[in-house]
Amino acid sequence: MEAVLFIVGAVLLFYISWRLNNKGSEKNLMSTQEIEKEEERILMNTKKKVVRALRNLECRPKENSEGSMDFSYQGENFHLDFSGYGVRIWDLCWAGMNTSDVNFPKLQQAVNLTNFDLGPTLLLTMPNKDGDMALHTRYDLMIPSNFNDTENYLQVSLGRCFQIKEELRRNFNELLTNQGDTAKKRNPIGFNANCDTEKQKESGEEKKSENN
Repeated sequence: MEAVLFIVGAVLLFYISWRLNNKGSEKNLMSTQEIEKEEERILMNTKKKVVRALRNLECRPKENSEGSMDFSYQGENFHLDFSGYGVRIWDLCWAGMNTSDVNFPKLQQAVNLTNFDLGPTLLLTMPNKDGDMALHTRYDLMIPSNFNDTENYLQVSLGRCFQIKEELRRNFNELLTNQGDTAKKRNPIGFNANCDTEKQKESGEEKKSENN
């Protein structure tokens, strides 16, 4: 009889323990769903604030199927990626140079000098089969839900994307000046490079995948 009671008691303890664990799992599952819902709400709120700000700046943002956006500002094409409160600005393929160019090491030096001083980041793509490399600008921003000056924030940030180009030109030309008259006669860092739309997209996706 005692053995039977012991077995029944053990079974009851096992059942109670199993029920408690299952309840805990159900609570954890609900918490995960709530977190995902909150993340989606934050993302949509960030996008709405950015779209409103861009329209006030007379831009026409276009949302892509994967949730990113494209728009033009002061004649330059920009691409936006979103993650929660985060906004990543891309200015894709705005200049380039072939790795065989004798001044390519100077370009690399100029990129490093410029990145040290300013908020946006200059990125060089991997060379293609012909040795051509493209220059992108990337700028990561945070737009909290309680931030109420998104328009001015974006305008200043986009302005810095233009500023970093001028800073790179200045640094590059100074490096050329220091190496003599022959170098000074060279054209600056391929600003006449033709980056067609398809190459721009391919270079951008390649660089974005490397940095994710």
